[in-house]
Amino acid sequence: MQKSIIIAAILLVGLASALRIVPVPQNLQKGNFTFEVASIDSVEFQFKTSGRLNELSSVQQRILESQNEQNLRKFKSIAHEKLDERLSKLKVAQAKNGLKGANLVVKVFLNNTDTQYTSYDNFKIDEAYEISINQNLTNIEFKCHGYVSFLRAIETFIQILIQSHQKTHFAFDFLPLSINDAPAFGHRGVMIDTSRHFLSLEAIKQTIRGLSISKFNVLHLHLTDSESFPFELFSYPEITAFGAYSPEEIYTQEELRELDAYSQTYGVILIPEIDSPAHTRSWSNPPNLQDIDACRDYPKEQWGLFCNEPPCGQLDVTLEKARTVAADIMVETARIFSSEFLHLGGDEPNKHCWETKASIAEYMKANNISNYNELQTFYRDFQKEVIEQNNLNKKRIFWLASNNVDVQTDDQAIMQFWGDLDEYSYMLKVNNPVILSTYTYLYLDCGLGNTFGDNSWCDPYKTWKRIYSFDVTAGNLISRERNLGSEAAIWTETSTTDDFVQKLFPRVIALSLNLWNPEAKLADIELVKHLVAIKDSIRLAGIPTGAVSSQYCELNVEHCFFEN
Repeated sequence: MQKSIIIAAILLVGLASALRIVPVPQNLQKGNFTFEVASIDSVEFQFKTSGRLNELSSVQQRILESQNEQNLRKFKSIAHEKLDERLSKLKVAQAKNGLKGANLVVKVFLNNTDTQYTSYDNFKIDEAYEISINQNLTNIEFKCHGYVSFLRAIETFIQILIQSHQKTHFAFDFLPLSINDAPAFGHRGVMIDTSRHFLSLEAIKQTIRGLSISKFNVLHLHLTDSESFPFELFSYPEITAFGAYSPEEIYTQEELRELDAYSQTYGVILIPEIDSPAHTRSWSNPPNLQDIDACRDYPKEQWGLFCNEPPCGQLDVTLEKARTVAADIMVETARIFSSEFLHLGGDEPNKHCWETKASIAEYMKANNISNYNELQTFYRDFQKEVIEQNNLNKKRIFWLASNNVDVQTDDQAIMQFWGDLDEYSYMLKVNNPVILSTYTYLYLDCGLGNTFGDNSWCDPYKTWKRIYSFDVTAGNLISRERNLGSEAAIWTETSTTDDFVQKLFPRVIALSLNLWNPEAKLADIELVKHLVAIKDSIRLAGIPTGAVSSQYCELNVEHCFFEN
């Protein structure tokens, strides 16, 4: 081993480039040596688990050993996939004289081999990892809790390999190197909208891989809206038939289950959203379900009175039929996805829509429901009962903003706040855990125009600098216990399957930097260098990205950006 990777251990004299790990690790100890090799010829992973086999019966030991062996095959497979797709593209034109290729051995110490990832409750343990590399690459060690922390360690290791690549060789700077790392927040996510434009499974998978590379851990799928209902329902196949844009633009349940498994493989939790009672026009498209829509026959030119964008549609939640449809969709959706979360929307209910139907007011009077906020509370209580009665074991998530802040919701639900900074006080009106999606920083469709060819309602465009300036602590207005993390969102009125991935990456990675290590506080010049480095890693994985800056400035950062 040592003979195959000899070569030069050179004392640094301040000439080596900085090591830019994304996100910035919590603790990084660097040495002052550089070690050079001609190439990376192979990387072998040797796993050691700390299971207590001696406490089990012989039968239990054999079962556990078999499970460990099967799970470790997944560890090795994902590690080599991530390495091969990028390292294979790092070519060395002509080896530097006197250098030889390296066959690296990585010793991985694991607490467990469980590959399930459905919750981030224990993120400080599940995603924590340690890496140590000695000064001649003969002792490389990972210490990981399990599968997800191994994925985070692999991504950091790949960044080290990529940044060591030179035209004629690999130069590993700052050896010996030690990293002890874990994220500061558990919910680090991105939301994509598959209703306003259908997004292909391949594009969604590219998104998942990009999130994994940049150490996000949540992909929120806004699956349905008034515009379309693009996934297969067995309980109401007519909703899919009338709600999808075309027969080719439907996610089958088998495809969604496969996507869920794919997402877990990359250490990303998939959270489905079925928004209601507003944003449900597509539910009532079939002739036999038109009566569940409270204002389906609104005057089309007056859509602004009935919803935030056409087509308008809102469930008549006083109808048992409408609630039955909602319950069946909730149950069917929840059973497709493995995560412990189910997003139920609850955003932008329209008072005028409900006012147009006299029977709603009659029902409210008969059931002592005083106003439309209480009507929404009635519906949310019903949704909670559906989850409990069907043993779905899901944590509910609802949108929170000025339009629904007075809707009473039990404290167990999670609220996703999308309002502006001057509306942060609304978060003090509830006691729920909160996910921050402040639109003035984290709505990535802002500045891209709207459905009608006008400016978007939330201009200007959210640049990487704007995103990085977002205070993920919300000024400590709410406790860290309540603040689960943050999520950027891209609504797809003007984005399609062909371009939304480039609109996400690399600028959204500024949020990952903030959520993983908010104390790093990079100056502009270092922020750009970090974003360029991770953008290059994502591109090597075959994922399309946008630009950080002009090509000249990306190659000559010091000529364009300066210390703040």
